[in-house]
Amino acid sequence: MAKKETGRDYELIVKAIYEALLSQHELTNLDLNHNVKVRGLTATHQIDVRWKFWHADTVYDTIVQVKKQKSRASLGDIMLFGGVLDDIPGQPRGIFITRAGFQKGALNCARERGINLVQLSELVKPPPFKMTTVSTARLEIVPDTLTLKVTVTTLKLSNISIVFDREWVSANVPTPLLEAMIQSSFRFRGDTITFQSEKNQTLSTLRERISVFVNDHPMGGDLRLEFSEPTFMSGNPEVEPIFQLSKNIKIVSLGVTVDVVKEVSESAFTANAFTSYVMTNVLDNTKRFVLVGGSENAPRAITSLAKKKLT
Repeated sequence: MAKKETGRDYELIVKAIYEALLSQHELTNLDLNHNVKVRGLTATHQIDVRWKFWHADTVYDTIVQVKKQKSRASLGDIMLFGGVLDDIPGQPRGIFITRAGFQKGALNCARERGINLVQLSELVKPPPFKMTTVSTARLEIVPDTLTLKVTVTTLKLSNISIVFDREWVSANVPTPLLEAMIQSSFRFRGDTITFQSEKNQTLSTLRERISVFVNDHPMGGDLRLEFSEPTFMSGNPEVEPIFQLSKNIKIVSLGVTVDVVKEVSESAFTANAFTSYVMTNVLDNTKRFVLVGGSENAPRAITSLAKKKLT
């Protein structure tokens, strides 16, 4: 689909959406036409989309007016449309669709006349969700709403306490670094800590140990690791003084508080072959997300189920 539409394209998109709604609600279609002329009591009217369907032993006749201009629909627009509806025999229902929304006078008039107001606008690309090196994300497509539900789980680490092997430290660690360790003047970033054997073989990372802990403790808590076999730690300080460890340091145990924070967001599903729209019933704040694909002359639409206050 081209991103920039002409007035005719916009009308065809509206027609495609109502075809999709027809299929979604399993209605019996009698007639669905674009750009037709309808003879009224006093004049012949050009109709953007006319939709007739059969449901519960009743024929429903709906006239859809599409405003191509980018300005908000005015009171005059709705009154003119209401006059067209009054002139067509059978009292068809009216739906007025615009990109830009409606002025207050138009809203009040539509409520009084029983005209349904719809704003159909292209969605901007949702902002990326934020993750850190200790975050995981679960993505789920929700078919009923055509939304992408993203659950980001972030592990926040605090109170990292390390018990070093004092005898090994005294023999191997330079005095300035030893003093810093004794005074706890620096902390290690939890996502950089690696545990190694005496032969410099990687045993695991703190992140891996935390993942196992969180599987058993979904709400988080205090993790305590005791090392009975000779274990060495490598990693980088998080705060001053900034320096790299020249060698791994032998440790006895490590403790850390793990907080599990989950953030859930829901945004319209997007796909390369489709353009995403939001279709808002302005009078009752019901929204649908819509995917429109196909060619410009024959678009095809997929619509979500209606849902209140969709975000």
